[in-house]
Amino acid sequence: EKYGEKAVRKNLTIPAWLNTFAEKNNINFSKLLQDTLFSMAQAK
Repeated sequence: EKYGEKAVRKNLTIPAWLNTFAEKNNINFSKLLQDTLFSMAQAK
């Protein structure tokens, strides 16, 4: 199935300093990426 509600696992590589910042600020990478991509998809 090409489209659907099933979650898929993806890998992400970021600089160590950015990871440290995100962890100190309790940023959920998965939620942030999903929300951002969803917003971008809605804008099209």
